[in-house]
Order: sequence, then C-alpha cells, then structure tokens
Amino acid sequence: MRELKILASAIAALAMSSGAAPAAAAPQVEVDFTTGCSLFGGQGFSSGRLGFFKAMDTLGPCDVTITVSGMVKGGSFNFEISEGVRNNSAFNWHDFHHSLGYRMNGVFKRSGTTDGVYFSVDPPKTGENFTLTGQDDPSQANSLDWVASGPDFANDGIGVNDFHFGLHISDVDESGNADNDGVTTFVLRQQATIPEPGALSLWLLVSGAGLLASRRRRQTAAPTFAH
Repeated sequence: MRELKILASAIAALAMSSGAAPAAAAPQVEVDFTTGCSLFGGQGFSSGRLGFFKAMDTLGPCDVTITVSGMVKGGSFNFEISEGVRNNSAFNWHDFHHSLGYRMNGVFKRSGTTDGVYFSVDPPKTGENFTLTGQDDPSQANSLDWVASGPDFANDGIGVNDFHFGLHISDVDESGNADNDGVTTFVLRQQATIPEPGALSLWLLVSGAGLLASRRRRQTAAPTFAH
C-alpha cells in the first residue's frame, strides 16, 4: 500500500530586488489539534499542500482543527490536503465521511452555503481504498461521502488510506462570519461507518428464511421416475 508522503514545512521565500519592497509571504496552513483521533508521523505544509497522518481508535467523529494564517485580509485561499488515515478501531470500515464546519462552545457546527469554506472542484477528490459516492454540492461541497472500493477497510492498525482533495477557505471567524484578520480556523470532521446492525440482522433473517424455504421445497418435492 502506498504510504502518504509527509510534506516538509514550507520556507517562505522573499523576493528581493534593488529598490523594491519584499514580496508578501504566502499563507500558512497547520493542524492545530485533533479530537477523537491522534496524529502520528508529523505534518507539513509546502507548495500549497497540507499533509498529515492520523489514527482513529473509534468510528469517530474525528475532528481535525486547521488554521490558515497570512491570507489577504478579507480574501480567500485555495490549497490541497493529503491525509493518511489508519483504522485502529474494532471494526472494518464500509463508509467514510468528511464534512466542514466550526467548533462553537465545544459543539460542531456545519459549514453553510455563504461562508466561502468548501471542498473545491479541483484537484479531483480521491481515496486510495474508497470511492466518492456523494457530495452535497458538486461545485461547493461541504460534505463528502465515500464507500470502500473493494473489501471493507480493515482494522489491522497497519494499513493507511490516502485521501486527497482541495479546499477553498475564505477569511471568516470561527462562527463562519466574514472578518478581515487574514486568519481562518475551521474543523475537518471525519466519521467512519459500518452496516447498521438492524439492516445487517434483517439481511441475515431474510437470507436465512430464503435458504430454509428452499430446503423445504426440495424435501417436499414429489419424486420423479424415469419411464
């Protein structure tokens, strides 16, 4: 399995010329902290891409708090995320979900349609072991839904799934309201799911009843004889 490449920390280059003012430093992006999961292997932001690994000991939610600083005040910034996800839970994962929002008084609030924080169209959204099956808005999505491409993603504590997608971030406060400080802090929430126990039990019940009925039909069928 291809491991996610951890990106080195960016070094902002200041272009200097005789009599010219230095160029403005590029915005910086970093993972501030996480809840419901843990980082391992480091993190880095370089050439417009934030890379990090995280491990999930439960199905979630796992909230990754990300801060973008140094934006043009009142402006916006586009960058990419490459994240490695390790399944340390007690279950194999069938689905996976990403959503954007903010943490207000300890409570997650989903991003809205007017705050300018969303999953961008480019680059294409990819998952190494998952296929994108849904998003709430193809052009300015606030949520992404994935389904395992093959067998459910195993809880072996070894394999790492690589998700890759782009984000568009506007200069807003932690409530999603526009401000002009050039800093935006938001939450990338992630949740894994398994087949619902009720649906799984119903499937087993229906399958079992079908097999039993088939057996009874075979047992009670009238014998036939060759003439």
